[in-house]
Amino acid sequence: MVIESLDLQDFRNFSQLSWGLAPEGNLIVGPNGCGKTALLEALYAVIMGKSFRAPNLSHLIKDTRPQFHIHTKLHHPLKAIGLSKKAHTKTKRYCLAEENISSVSLIRQLPVQMISPESFSLLSDGPTQRRRLMDWLMFHVEPTYFSHWQKYNRSLQQRNALIQAVAPDNDLLSMWEQKMADYGEVITQQRQQWSQQLLTGAAALITPWLPTIQLSMEYLPGWKREEKSLLDVLKTTRIKDLHLGYTTAGPHRSDLLFKIGKQAAQYVLSRGQQKLVISAVLLAATTLIQTHRESKVLLLWDDIVSELDSYNLDLVLSAVEQLNAQTLFSAIDIPSFCVSANKRAPYKVFHVEHILAPV
Repeated sequence: MVIESLDLQDFRNFSQLSWGLAPEGNLIVGPNGCGKTALLEALYAVIMGKSFRAPNLSHLIKDTRPQFHIHTKLHHPLKAIGLSKKAHTKTKRYCLAEENISSVSLIRQLPVQMISPESFSLLSDGPTQRRRLMDWLMFHVEPTYFSHWQKYNRSLQQRNALIQAVAPDNDLLSMWEQKMADYGEVITQQRQQWSQQLLTGAAALITPWLPTIQLSMEYLPGWKREEKSLLDVLKTTRIKDLHLGYTTAGPHRSDLLFKIGKQAAQYVLSRGQQKLVISAVLLAATTLIQTHRESKVLLLWDDIVSELDSYNLDLVLSAVEQLNAQTLFSAIDIPSFCVSANKRAPYKVFHVEHILAPV
């Protein structure tokens, strides 16, 4: 998949904009507050149907305008996709080549990886962001994963509703626990398999970048799987869960644990080293998707220069250029981005203040 062009109307700080993208490297430059992130957000929103920084798409409408429109042309069988949003109405999406395409089908066909400054809290934040990374990877590489994940979550919601009831029905609890166990064991097995491939890919980058660091990564399934099946654990924790009002064991409590020796990596690595490790993990996930799907990933990287010093930025850019992805970076200026003394792959450079006229 390659985005050929982006057209915006009344989106964020843009009243009207037309932008032709390069099929490989694109660099958006301009001072803070001029709209660099908004352009990445528009591309993310038109594919994903949501923003990576606003809770509701209505927040993306410019000033007091009634609605925004996003339209993209693609080098892809889908040809073109669009999205529009009024303040108090349902979001409208369309696809030129497929009239009633579902959001799931659209996202699956157009894989997008968004890396922002918030992504660099992957190690230090709680497990939610790490589970989100695994779910994004699994969605694109395992055809059955999303269906099993949906069914597991429905079963989890039903169990939680029952244990919060005044008089829980034990027969219904047993039924939903069986379903939770069936789907949970499948998605856990899939996650464990792909987490090992993710570690292998990340290690291939981290080893030359940080040769003195011995990083390990372990997938924690959310219960002691080596000791008991998920069904047995759900049965034995039922009394505790009835008291707490929620389910305390299962894949929804899973995590990816990054360690240096016996310690959590975030307590050993410097901030700069953490950035390199996280970059390696995210690029390894992108590589796995491209390899497995044989499709270009759209890689959006917001404010890349602020997250990496010049030496580490050069390492990361060299790895990105091996991906064969369509990339869009944002940076304050060109010199801060072009740090390599070697000849880099060509980037098409745009300046937001010049209405995205090529520099």
